[in-house]
Amino acid sequence: MLLLSWSIPPEVKYKKTYFHDAYVVGVDVGYALIPGLDIGLRGEYIGCYGEVKAWNTVWPNETESFEFPAGTLPVLAGFSYTYEISGSPFSIGADVYAGYGFANMTLVAKNSNYDGLAVATDTAPCYGGGFVIDSALKLGYRLSDMLTLTLNTGYRQAKVEQFRSVKDTTAVGMFSFEKNEVIIGPAGKAIMMDYSGLILNIALSIKL
Repeated sequence: MLLLSWSIPPEVKYKKTYFHDAYVVGVDVGYALIPGLDIGLRGEYIGCYGEVKAWNTVWPNETESFEFPAGTLPVLAGFSYTYEISGSPFSIGADVYAGYGFANMTLVAKNSNYDGLAVATDTAPCYGGGFVIDSALKLGYRLSDMLTLTLNTGYRQAKVEQFRSVKDTTAVGMFSFEKNEVIIGPAGKAIMMDYSGLILNIALSIKL
């Protein structure tokens, strides 16, 4: 689930709002404390792209759009337990990791006419962050002594409660922020993004 709030001037009407091109990549590095129990670090990057299409009711030949490329880099530490099923290449297990997610977002405001001419673009880089926890159940299949293919399913809690402007920036008629100012959306509430939700992924483990 990904949530975003933002304000658009009253003379501008929404046409479409959506998020797309979301992706998650990550890597774990662990150390075996005892057979089956590992302690380790996890690094991920959660990326997405948001967009708001709009048109101006005062100047009907003018279109406006707001784009929101955003992402969060969680840096986590945790435990992983794996139970090898005797006489079988399969294993089952669970893991839990927790840490902090470093978030970024760029507000991109574009103003143009219908034929795409006279495009004006302004950007506002923003930063934020928040607590992140990943937990999952694992089903593994041993490919060799070194390689195991694992199916993971679980839940991620990762919410960025607010963003702040990286620098002073202004887009005439669209937004104006001072450095470190909290980015406020409609109804006086801060922009937030919630990357929380179910996890389902496939991982390849390499045992050295």
